[in-house]
Amino acid sequence: MIFKLKAGLQNNGVTLLNAAEVDSGIESATPPEFGGKEGFWSPETLLTGAAAGCFINTFQFFAKRMKFEFDDITCEAEGVVERVEGKSVFTGITLYPTIMIADESLRPTILDAVEKAHRYCLVSNSLKCPVQIRENVLIASIAE
Repeated sequence: MIFKLKAGLQNNGVTLLNAAEVDSGIESATPPEFGGKEGFWSPETLLTGAAAGCFINTFQFFAKRMKFEFDDITCEAEGVVERVEGKSVFTGITLYPTIMIADESLRPTILDAVEKAHRYCLVSNSLKCPVQIRENVLIASIAE
């Protein structure tokens, strides 16, 4: 598999990312923490988001394979960047998925799917830094 995109610098100093199979592009800029512009996706946020998005997609894959249904899944993510040996690097990403289920008896199956999604997530497996999961499984009727 090969995934391609084109990145180009716009006149406003913001990078535009485009992929042939996607209708709209993504504007990306250096984050304010590194002296960049506010209000744009940064490469750092996109990388953190890629880990969260891949986790959700992989969880969904295992939900279908394991034949269970869930009401909803969201995932907050936190990427930590630090200076290591004179370079800024990601030293860790923590994912905080919240999964809504209707039936408490599904909890062990959900936790198994969370573990599998974590183990098989392509993006997480491709990163040098560790990716941790702090799941929260909620029963829909209780959470409402």
